[in-house]
Amino acid sequence: MAKEFPKLSSTAILAPMSGITDVAFRELCRIYGAGLTYTEFVSSAALVRKANNIKTNELLKISPLEKPSAVQIFGNNADELLKSAKILEHKFDIIDLNCGCPAYKLVKIGAGSEMMKKPDEIKNILSELSSKINKPITIKIRAGIDDKHINALEIAQLAEKSGAAAITIHARTQKQSYSGKADWD
Repeated sequence: MAKEFPKLSSTAILAPMSGITDVAFRELCRIYGAGLTYTEFVSSAALVRKANNIKTNELLKISPLEKPSAVQIFGNNADELLKSAKILEHKFDIIDLNCGCPAYKLVKIGAGSEMMKKPDEIKNILSELSSKINKPITIKIRAGIDDKHINALEIAQLAEKSGAAAITIHARTQKQSYSGKADWD
């Protein structure tokens, strides 16, 4: 069952963006009205395998203004995703699963938007996270892999049934990356 999503001071939510949403940028966004900000995505493997990794620890810094606070994790291993969420649940109010990033470095390892090819795996990971983590679990997905493989609705329904407290859909496919026309339908 989904944990209760925290009350936000505004409806403006800053999406997690690699190389952009560092702690200083997030703090500015909070000052200017963002009700929620997410860290840049963090590798579950780095959290679990490399204790006290300087780069990972830098990504996990939060400002006192970030209440509630949210972190986004990525990975391709259900066990590592759960272990990393357990590490993070004491510091963050929301844990987000990245199933939407089209970057090659994630896709090549079966993480990010590549996970959309395996809806049952997403369902199982979300079920594990939502049953064993005491914070709301959210998920970011894409419309699909390409125009012939649109499955956002299917995955969103699985996510809801698996305990996701919120679902973010990037209205482009993995193949589109950040270009082309978004499909708002």
